[in-house]
Amino acid sequence: MLEIKTKLHRMQKVVLALLFSATSLFIASDLKAQTGLGGGFSYGNRIERLGLDLRADFKLNDRWALSPKAHLFFPQSTGNITERWTSFNLDVHYLLNLENIMFLYPIAGINVTAWSRENRRLNSQINGSEIGINLGLGGLFKIAGNIDGFMEVKYTAIQRVEQAVVSFGILYRL
Repeated sequence: MLEIKTKLHRMQKVVLALLFSATSLFIASDLKAQTGLGGGFSYGNRIERLGLDLRADFKLNDRWALSPKAHLFFPQSTGNITERWTSFNLDVHYLLNLENIMFLYPIAGINVTAWSRENRRLNSQINGSEIGINLGLGGLFKIAGNIDGFMEVKYTAIQRVEQAVVSFGILYRL
């Protein structure tokens, strides 16, 4: 039974990753000139973990952007127990231009979070995933040429873990 749950959890992660990639490629095919790809770091205050932030940014027009992203939080082990958290997000940004050097934007979006908890001593694993919403505020600023910096603070509301997620990093404009 445990083996089936593990396989289903892995399959679920693969399907989510493929959906995330397909959405990004579909949008990028029409918006290459207004596309940014990048990454950085994220911190979830409830799970108390640092992780990697991987994202794309597609400007739909002067005011709106769509941003698929993944937060890959680093695993944490305590004794025989290891926890893993990953979230996939599709956020919409309403861009507020500040003198063409910085954009502020409110964030609204959907979130799919997958988690697992493994007990090596008992040779057991519990997996799950949940869908939630994102609400927050972000900033995008020019660093040099095609490189932009970003910082976001958003509240992610899912049933199991409601938390603030702080993210920062860089985007390369294609």
